[in-house]
Amino acid sequence: MRIFECAPALKAVGLDDTYKVLADFGDAVLAGQLGKKGARFVTWEWDFDRQGVHAGHYFMENYEAAKQDFAVRAGLVENQRLFSDEQLAVIRDACEFALEDDATLSYAEEKQLQSVQEQIELLLPQQTQKQRPTMEQTM
Repeated sequence: MRIFECAPALKAVGLDDTYKVLADFGDAVLAGQLGKKGARFVTWEWDFDRQGVHAGHYFMENYEAAKQDFAVRAGLVENQRLFSDEQLAVIRDACEFALEDDATLSYAEEKQLQSVQEQIELLLPQQTQKQRPTMEQTM
């Protein structure tokens, strides 16, 4: 909320002043708008003269997704370097498979795969995290 208090109004043709500029880089702008149901976020591309915006991607209350979209649209992050939650889950499962079934892994390789698994677990939302069997389920 402090960001909204300090952020300048987005001045663009056809928009009211209720959008605030949260980030602006290159041809991309990340804006937010406070409403009765919470904050809404949008990324736009500036028109060639920077007087207007177009091609908006709207993110209701998902600030994290809006920031990621802004970083890609602004060219700060390559889209190919980003993985979806589903892709991360597949990578995590592949690491687990290799750790369990590949007897040729060195100690360093095992540690690296375990580190990758731990990093992925921190990134994945709770519903896509692998459910570990409880003691009762394994008996």
